[in-house]
Amino acid sequence: MKKKSPLYLLSVGLLLALVLPVAALAAAPVPVPGRILVTFEPGLTPVAMPAIDGKAAGGLHTGLPALDAVLAGHRATALEPLFAGNKGTLKDAAVRREFARHYLLLHDDLDRNNEIMAALRALPYVTNVEQDLLLESHGTAYLPNDLTNQWHLRNMSAGGGDTRAVGGWSESLGDSNVVVAVLDTGVDWHHPDLGGPHPDKVNGALWTNWEEYYGTAMVDDDGNGFVDDIRGWDFVNVAASQVMPGEDATPADNDPMDFNGHGTLVSGCIAPLTNNGVGIAAIAPGCKVMAIRIGYMTTDGNGVSFASLMASGFMYAVNNDADIINLSYGTGFTTAFANAINAALNAGMVICVSAGNDNDEVAGYLQGLADDRILAVAATGAGDARASFSSYGTWVDVAAPGEGINTTAYHYSSGTSTYEATQGTSFSSPITAGACALIWSAHPEYTASQVAALIQSSADPIDAINPGFEGKLGSGRVNLLKALGDNVHQYPQEFPSMFDAMNGAAAGDTVKVLGSSVVTSPFTVFGKGLKIFGGYDASYTTRDLVGGHTLISGGSGVQLTFAGNITQSTEVDGFEITGGTGQNMTIVAPNTRCAGGVLVNLVSPILRNLKIHGNTVGSGSQLGCGGGVLLANSSALLENCEIFGNTGVYGAGVFASGGAPTFINCTITDNVLLTSNATYPPRGGGFYAHGANPYLSGCTVSGHADADLGGGIYAGGAGVMSAMTVENCTVSGNTAKTGGGGMYQTGGSLNADGTSFVGNGKTVASTFMYGGGLQATGGALATLANLVVSGNQAQVGGGIALVGCTDATLSNSVINGNSGMFWGGGVLYDNCPNSGITGNTVYGNTGGAGGGGVYVANCSPAISNNISAANIGGPSFGNGFALVGSSSTPTCNDVFGNQGSAWTGIADPTGTGGNLAVDPLFCDAAGGNFQLQSASLCRPENNGACGQIGALLGSCVASPVPGDDGALPLAFRVDQNFPNPFNPKTTIRFALPAAARTTVTIFDLAGRHVKTLLDEELGAQSHDVVWTGDDNAGQPVAAGVYFYEVSGGGHRAVGRMALVK
Repeated sequence: MKKKSPLYLLSVGLLLALVLPVAALAAAPVPVPGRILVTFEPGLTPVAMPAIDGKAAGGLHTGLPALDAVLAGHRATALEPLFAGNKGTLKDAAVRREFARHYLLLHDDLDRNNEIMAALRALPYVTNVEQDLLLESHGTAYLPNDLTNQWHLRNMSAGGGDTRAVGGWSESLGDSNVVVAVLDTGVDWHHPDLGGPHPDKVNGALWTNWEEYYGTAMVDDDGNGFVDDIRGWDFVNVAASQVMPGEDATPADNDPMDFNGHGTLVSGCIAPLTNNGVGIAAIAPGCKVMAIRIGYMTTDGNGVSFASLMASGFMYAVNNDADIINLSYGTGFTTAFANAINAALNAGMVICVSAGNDNDEVAGYLQGLADDRILAVAATGAGDARASFSSYGTWVDVAAPGEGINTTAYHYSSGTSTYEATQGTSFSSPITAGACALIWSAHPEYTASQVAALIQSSADPIDAINPGFEGKLGSGRVNLLKALGDNVHQYPQEFPSMFDAMNGAAAGDTVKVLGSSVVTSPFTVFGKGLKIFGGYDASYTTRDLVGGHTLISGGSGVQLTFAGNITQSTEVDGFEITGGTGQNMTIVAPNTRCAGGVLVNLVSPILRNLKIHGNTVGSGSQLGCGGGVLLANSSALLENCEIFGNTGVYGAGVFASGGAPTFINCTITDNVLLTSNATYPPRGGGFYAHGANPYLSGCTVSGHADADLGGGIYAGGAGVMSAMTVENCTVSGNTAKTGGGGMYQTGGSLNADGTSFVGNGKTVASTFMYGGGLQATGGALATLANLVVSGNQAQVGGGIALVGCTDATLSNSVINGNSGMFWGGGVLYDNCPNSGITGNTVYGNTGGAGGGGVYVANCSPAISNNISAANIGGPSFGNGFALVGSSSTPTCNDVFGNQGSAWTGIADPTGTGGNLAVDPLFCDAAGGNFQLQSASLCRPENNGACGQIGALLGSCVASPVPGDDGALPLAFRVDQNFPNPFNPKTTIRFALPAAARTTVTIFDLAGRHVKTLLDEELGAQSHDVVWTGDDNAGQPVAAGVYFYEVSGGGHRAVGRMALVK
């Protein structure tokens, strides 16, 4: 972009500062013989009269003998003040005298044009002599037209390069006090979209000089030097032989009616009447167009003007208080034109000028001027690519649409007012002028420099779309919405559609969506880094994310999709997605029906607070994957999403193929697996990972029935297997026929930490089902730690079944109340080399034939520091540990109170290697509290070298937080319980800044007392206390919402939690 420097009027010598070009002049200006621009010395304003009394008969007489001789010797026909009409209207007397010095000399001695110019220069009172310049308009061929297609205002292609007028209009509509002077071939002021419906055409888009309209005919009522200039002025005054037949050649008059049509096309780009049910809309609706005719059509059909006419037009705009000048012509230097430009700039005007249609880097005079109030405008197409014809260069300031522009038109051959599509920088410039007018309407306090600077600073960068033209298309394509300073957009308050809201928004903007509105599906979010938030109230200030989500529905197929380069800078939050039927894709198999509700394909947005339900994919004859959501090769983040009641064959809730998506605090519940498909048995009722690396944290996966494998979660693949991470989640109430009631992992890797597998099991049709809570197999690498595995059922491995894993470790986990109909009530290890069972508490599990606690076959895992107690089963195998084909050497285990044999398959190791057979002294085993009493020999302080035995240490009351650095808390604090939701237990953490008697109490939703967990004196530090979901009588409570209250030292805090079953 060209560097900018201010221009100003010189007060010394009464000369105007000449604006110097910073780029080479375009080849377009053509010197015109017979038209000479003459500047006289200050104070000399000759009046040329027809010669009489035999003096140069037929010539002109000024009373200046030397000048008269030149005029007479070269057949001069006119010597007229160039700015004759502007007398008395310039406020500064010095400026008036300066402009009075400029004259236009017309003569017929064309062959001796240079001779007459030399003769004029020789006169002592002539200071400057120049030829007038012939200049062409910047329009090109017309195109077929669709009258409703104004893409430059509203581009219906995602991310298309329009001017964002739809969003701009929500911020400002035009002010009729803002006037754009169009210097062109005139304007069809009879046009219904320009002149308006009034019989005199004075209530439309055109500026009206009301003093003249209501004044006296043939009188200059407003004293501006132009008589009856009601709607502008026609400066054209040329010989009839120079114009197309029917064109208005002469004289200059008060009718700026168009003939060529170029000026009408230009004017329709600025401010045609809008919302009138006629024709087209305006970029600056309500602003006014001042019609100044300075151009005409030549005999060969070209639209041309003269530099002298442009200078006169500029001065008319200045003297009649226009705010913006649009000039869609090539330009060249003359002294008069330079002074007129200066006058416009000093009057506080913005000048918009077309860059040219020569597909080169050559700047016209005005286009290349170094002033920040002059905008040279290049042309772009609908995708923001440079129009192939557009001139370009470092002198360009900004770009705007210039291809296929629907606008008002006039056909001289039929005298018809109509509409056409056209192209050229001639139309990029007035579109930019209209944008300036809209900005000035919104901010009347702005200066011209501020308006022009804002147009440039708010433009959308387009260099990346135009390789090879970097830095040569200005600051980018005009963006009205950004220019008007809004980065928070409201739908439907400010936009007619969600598409318009997104298309108008810029990267990083927020789109707020009314909760009671419905976004019609399919709804596609495209890659602009937007934050799209639903669920707002009518004031767009608060959101209801319980029952006030914005609904996306109404169409078939996928309801919510994404397109373009989308990263986690794009957020979609607060929507309800329902009623989708997906689309066909090649996932697992060709012609798979996928993504009933949401498709996240090759993109990685953030999805928060979504309710995704009632979507369906697949049938008895077609595989269906991802009834609620399908993610393909995505690293998306889903947080606090509810995915329920969706239907599919694989992954009725969620299907992830490739990629590494993250799920935080999501609930995936009660999705429905189709069991009627003869080819594909149902898998992964809640979640299916296919060659993907998902990360789930704090999620609940529950209520899924009748899977073949993986009632809640299935993880596998084809060739590339899944690496699954499940942390602090709850997997409950799911069933499967063959394996993994809660979760099934085949191949790949599974890292499960801090997760509860509760109440999962087999189906009625199961005959030999493995892993009621969890099964890992197929060479999987399974790392299981800090789990709660409770109340699950299977034929084999009621809690956990690890079969054929390459490496399987289970540590620091509680396995209780599970049932294996045949064997392995708590845990089954089968053919898992490189494995270990360390630091677990295995209590109260049941194995039909035996192996009620832990059953190990065909491998020799490290077995240490476990508690296996109160497990029951038949006599075939030991119900503490049953080792079949194993040579493990257990150490530091407490095996106590199991039915029948404690150990089988090896010699009972009790009394050796630190192995015990004593009551571990749980705090409340019947209530599910497996913390250890202070006297327990499983506590490290009581057993010597073994350290902690079993999964939980803690205490039977509040306990210090592990890892606490001993520093005193600065304030009383109560954290959110964890996990939440929970089953069977949760931890409540709080901090005391000083020692105090402290109570921790549980209440139900009705405020009724449920249980006092703690009532004792505690020290100044952080503490944990555990609730196992029971009341004061030790009885389990119902699932639901509960409150915990912590009081101590005069402080009190209440938290909310949810028990799920």
